[in-house]
Amino acid sequence: MRKFSPLKTWPRLRAEGEHVAACKAAVCDRNFVLDQFVRFAPDLPVYYWNSAFEYLQLVEPSGNEQRVKLSDSDIEFSSLQDEGTVRQVVELRRPGVFVLSGALKDTSEHQVQEIQNAHFALRQGDIKQYVILVDSDPEVSLELYPLLPTLEYPLPSREYVKQIIIDFCWDRFDMEH
Repeated sequence: MRKFSPLKTWPRLRAEGEHVAACKAAVCDRNFVLDQFVRFAPDLPVYYWNSAFEYLQLVEPSGNEQRVKLSDSDIEFSSLQDEGTVRQVVELRRPGVFVLSGALKDTSEHQVQEIQNAHFALRQGDIKQYVILVDSDPEVSLELYPLLPTLEYPLPSREYVKQIIIDFCWDRFDMEH
């Protein structure tokens, strides 16, 4: 079983020159994960894509903590399917954090080679371009294992959930701490 590092370790990976990473996160946590990348890379645009979008989505803070706003960017990906996604992002040669959803489900040999090529191409280039492959249960093949750091947006701690409940009760029912 692969051990996942907390999502908060991504800035260190970025500083070490890692341009491609996998991220395990539940679909319901998408806004939180995207918000983290916006915060981690304030100097870069953050984009999100899954196969339901015609355009890469530009991710912007919405003003609410841990919420984001998605809007169509100027990058059309209408003909993309899961195969070819990573390659086409790399070929953009555009600075940014590209969060791609679903690219690690049932990974074909072609997709494995595409991710390997992206790893080496982005490390050799001088563009601040990062690819994050996010999935609820990423399947990282053995060929990618040494090249692809894996991150995780973990479930909240017991203390954090307790504090949320206390804050909710305080705000909604005027209860005391």
